[in-house]
Amino acid sequence: MQMFDSLIAKVEQCITGWKSKLLSQAGRTVLIKSITIVIPTYQMACFSIPKKILQKKDSLQRDFWWGKHNKTDQANHSHGLYLKNWKFICKSKCQGGLGIRDLENSNITMLSKLAWQLITEPSSLWATILKAKYHPHSTAINSTPKQGSSWIWHSTCKGMEHIKSNSIWHIGDGSAVSIWNDHWIPGNPPILNTPHHFVPLLTHVKDLILPNPIEWNIPLLQNLFSACFGIGFILRDSHGSFLAAGTRIGYATLAEDAECRGILMATQWALARQISHLEIETDAQAIATYWENLHSNLAWQSELILQDIRSLSSHFVHFSISFCNRLLNGIADILSHKALLLKDSYQWEGDPPLWLVDAIGIDICSTPTCTRTTSTI
Repeated sequence: MQMFDSLIAKVEQCITGWKSKLLSQAGRTVLIKSITIVIPTYQMACFSIPKKILQKKDSLQRDFWWGKHNKTDQANHSHGLYLKNWKFICKSKCQGGLGIRDLENSNITMLSKLAWQLITEPSSLWATILKAKYHPHSTAINSTPKQGSSWIWHSTCKGMEHIKSNSIWHIGDGSAVSIWNDHWIPGNPPILNTPHHFVPLLTHVKDLILPNPIEWNIPLLQNLFSACFGIGFILRDSHGSFLAAGTRIGYATLAEDAECRGILMATQWALARQISHLEIETDAQAIATYWENLHSNLAWQSELILQDIRSLSSHFVHFSISFCNRLLNGIADILSHKALLLKDSYQWEGDPPLWLVDAIGIDICSTPTCTRTTSTI
C-alpha cells in the first residue's frame, strides 16, 4: 500500500492547485481526463493497484468534478452536491456518460495487455525469464501465481485470468488445446474435476476426435462431460385429462439444458401428430422468461435448443411456454425419473401406464394454479 501513496499525493497536489469553484464542469472534466487519469498509468500497466488506492483516487476526482472545495477551503464548511452516481459518469459517451475512465477497469485492461504479450511473444527476453522462474513446465496461459512470487507476476496472472474468462479457442486439429486446463468449452470452466483415470490417456482435444472421417467421438464425450438425465412429458387436454405421455434418456451438462431438450422432444412429438394448439408448462423460470422476452442468464447450449423450438413453433396455430410451480408439475417429474429406470424411449397414447394412474388422479383432483397443457387435434 505504501508504495502507491505517492500516486494519491500527486493527485491531491494537482487538485489543490486548481480552484474548482472557478472552473465549469466541462473544464474539470478536461483536467481529470488529461492529467489526473494519466498519473498512475505507468504503475497500472505493471501492477494490480489495491482497491483502496483506486477508490481514494476516484474519491478525489469525484469531489473535484462535483465542485467540492479542497482542504484549504473546507474551513468554510462548503460541500459539493452529488446529483449522479460516479460510475454512471464514467460510462462512455455513447452510453450517456462523459467517458472518464474507470480506474479499476483500466487497471485490469492494462494487465490483460501485459499478459497477452506474454502469451503471444513467448520467445521475447522477458517472457523467457518469467517462464524459467515461474512456469518452466507449463504454458503462460496455464500458469498460476505461487507463494513468494513477485507482485508483478501476481498482477500478470490476474490479467491472464481475465483473458481466459473472455476468450475462446480455435480448436483446429486439437493438438494445442489441453482438455483439462484450457477454457475450450464456452461458458464452462476448465475440466479439472473429471476422474483422474482419464488424465494419463487423454491430454489434448485431438484425443477426442476420430481421424477417419474427422468428427467428434460422441460416445467418449458423453462419458467424459455429460450427465445422464431422464426426459418426461405428459400431454393433457384443457380439462387436465390424459392424452399421451413419453419418456427418454439423454445427456447434458446443465439442468436447464436437459429441460430444454425435454421441451424440444414434446414439441416434435406434438408436431408429428398434427396438434395445432400447444401450451407447454415448465418449472424452469429462466426458460419461461427467455421465451417471453429473450432476456435471461441461460447458457448458450440452452439458447440454441430454444431457437430450434421457436422455429418449430411457427407450425402451430397457438404455441406458448409458461412457468408452472414444480409442485403442480409432478407428473412430468415422475416420468423423468422413470426414464432413468426404463433406460429407453417409451410413449403411451390414450391410456396411461398403470404406475402413473394414481398420480394422474391425484393431480386432477388437486386445485390447479396454472394453465394445463392444451391440445387440439
